[in-house]
Amino acid sequence: MLGAQASHQDRSTYEKRVGRGETVVAVTVSAQESETVMAVLEDASPLELDERVEEDSKEDVAAERAPRAATRETEKGEQVIPLSEEELQVGKRTVNRGTTRIRRYVVEAPVEQAVSLRDQKVIVERRRPVTDDATGDAFTEKTVEVTETSEVPVTEKVARLKEEVVVRKEGAERTETVKDTVRRDRVAVEDAIDAKPTGRGSEA
Repeated sequence: MLGAQASHQDRSTYEKRVGRGETVVAVTVSAQESETVMAVLEDASPLELDERVEEDSKEDVAAERAPRAATRETEKGEQVIPLSEEELQVGKRTVNRGTTRIRRYVVEAPVEQAVSLRDQKVIVERRRPVTDDATGDAFTEKTVEVTETSEVPVTEKVARLKEEVVVRKEGAERTETVKDTVRRDRVAVEDAIDAKPTGRGSEA
């Protein structure tokens, strides 16, 4: 293993590697000699110290998380074999089941409504007078104007509230059964007479 520019903080790592039967090499050289030293060490296919430290960290974490189920011996000479069992823990989380979108839009529909309209027309007719006596304004010019009228439909649109759409969410409880497998340790006891199982062994 090659550890370039090793410091005192790497001592524990060195000791662990040596304890495993590995060789630790720490070299301090000048910049001019570094390429030559690296070329020599590369022939031995070394492993970088940083890579092994990262592997050791992963191993330590795995060892801490692993259940402590090693066999131990008591002061009375008893052999204690711990039995482990997995326990299924079920949690819950909220997932998105989809989004409901409510969109209001406008449509147009033709409507019809009958309305009664009135027209006024000017009618000119001639008839004989009641008397033959001429009036005082005889033989003078006179103009009479009469206006004709006609009703036409006028429309106006008024918006009125017809109904309301209420959007809300309702919650409902449901129960689901979660199925999985868990492991547990068992022990098999064999007779001391024969090393092979006799068929009379018991299992707990």
